[in-house]
Amino acid sequence: MSVGRTLSKQLGIPLFHNHMSIEPALQFFEHGSSSFRRFVSTYRQMIFEETIVSKLDGLIFTYVWDLDSVHDHQFVEKTCNQFKDAGASVLLVELTASLEQRLYRNTTEERLQEKPSKRNIAQSESRLLRANEKHRMNSNEKDVLPFSHLLIDNTDLTPAQVTEKVIQHLNT
Repeated sequence: MSVGRTLSKQLGIPLFHNHMSIEPALQFFEHGSSSFRRFVSTYRQMIFEETIVSKLDGLIFTYVWDLDSVHDHQFVEKTCNQFKDAGASVLLVELTASLEQRLYRNTTEERLQEKPSKRNIAQSESRLLRANEKHRMNSNEKDVLPFSHLLIDNTDLTPAQVTEKVIQHLNT
């Protein structure tokens, strides 16, 4: 989210971070329930469709992708194709960081302010650790990703430094 915000400011493109669809859904539905998933999916799709038909110059979307999930692959590919079919360029930026750094970032003021569901630190940390064990969230050389892909280890980088790398990639 921090990188997305910095990139948004630099490029003048709106940020739609993952929790912008999750937090409203949690006001009504249990995380992971069919109603929760349907709400999140519908909300995201509506934002994507409206972005495509609008005069916006683009959209930065953040998403935690389980690379072993067929559903997640289908979602990412479908979303990328929507934008590509509308004539947009698509770049997948994969950020990776050490578990220790991710746990630290999970407690920062900016994150807690923007993501109320993370304010119960013990519960949020437990979910992060479970997800880390259960899901594969970083690509490897065997993965075939549907679009241009940039991998950045941002363990020791600031959001501004990551943004600089993304912009350099976009300008090549």
